[in-house]
Amino acid sequence: MANILDYLVWRGDLSFKNAPFNEVDNLILTQLAFMNFDEIMENDRVLPLREVEKRFFQKYDKATFRLGIYFPAGMAELLSLCAKSCRFGDVLVTMPINLIDRDKKIQFGAMTFLLPDRTVYCAYRGTDDRLLSWYESLSLGVYDELPIHTLAKEYFDTVMKTYRFRKCYVGGHSKGGHLAMYAAMKANPRAQKRIRKIYNNDGPGFRYDVSGDPAFLNIQAKIVRVTPSMSIVGAMLKHHTDEEILSSDGEGVFQHDAFNWHVSGTAFVRLDKRTEESYRLEKSVNAWLGKMSDTDKERFLDAMYTLLTASGAETLSEISEDKLGSAYQFGKTLLSFDKETREVVSRAVMVLLKERRLILKKEKEVSKQMKKQKKTSDEESVSSSDEGTV
Repeated sequence: MANILDYLVWRGDLSFKNAPFNEVDNLILTQLAFMNFDEIMENDRVLPLREVEKRFFQKYDKATFRLGIYFPAGMAELLSLCAKSCRFGDVLVTMPINLIDRDKKIQFGAMTFLLPDRTVYCAYRGTDDRLLSWYESLSLGVYDELPIHTLAKEYFDTVMKTYRFRKCYVGGHSKGGHLAMYAAMKANPRAQKRIRKIYNNDGPGFRYDVSGDPAFLNIQAKIVRVTPSMSIVGAMLKHHTDEEILSSDGEGVFQHDAFNWHVSGTAFVRLDKRTEESYRLEKSVNAWLGKMSDTDKERFLDAMYTLLTASGAETLSEISEDKLGSAYQFGKTLLSFDKETREVVSRAVMVLLKERRLILKKEKEVSKQMKKQKKTSDEESVSSSDEGTV
């Protein structure tokens, strides 16, 4: 099946004047938002994407460029195809930001695209390869408000003030989709009216219930929430919008990879529902979070982050490159925790496993009951048929 790279090959020669902005364009821009354009644009307020690409690969080797082992190798190809296309080459890039603060545990990235039809796309970066970024994403299930929420709102406010006469789209992939919803929800009513659509591409929902919040109700109809059939990240926390299920080539967690999403023409390939495994995992995680106190969640999160960074690694890639050394450091660090913290970590893991076993057991019982009912129905049908031939 085709993906976003194929889309660029097929439709890259069509300008936005000839073919209006669509959901696949949205996904492409959210992937470009993962790349650091701030350094090559530090002396320029606005640059065409083709010039950004030229400078980017003067700084980085295109043949070996990777954002991390959990990111597709196609990111470099995506940037080049966009830059060389009629559709995206003249799109203007502006206001790139890449903020990393290890002390405050902040990873925030965003950039804005000025489209030829005079609309604006405000794109928020999702979770990247940094352990800090994963810590921050998991924190969405522990804290109602994080520093990235304030940064997301302030960034969107600045975009709307800078381009005050333009309609806009706002979106992101993974954590970026969550931030897009939050920023749009917190924007003033006049800015909200200028939003055409809010794209949450397999991003988590909210920790708290926003269904009755007037600010959320103002934007609810504009939210487009898409998730692959085996959604993990996008199934997290509370959602108050319908999900649209997409077909994906990925296995398990790699369905989250946007390069695996199937594209047909100007749209994603839709499915009727997610996989049973995805629904089971969603139930397990929600049950686990529901049974832990906020204090236990905080200590569990901090303990896991300490474990992951014990080897000196700053990214998931670095951990994978030295599994044995990292495993040794994990165990050594776990033993260094006080007894109470070790118990919290152990209890959290056990609760998750227990909830998962209970859900599987219940589903087996339901399946067994359904098979029994079907067998009874079939026997009654055969009996009825025999009586009719006498």
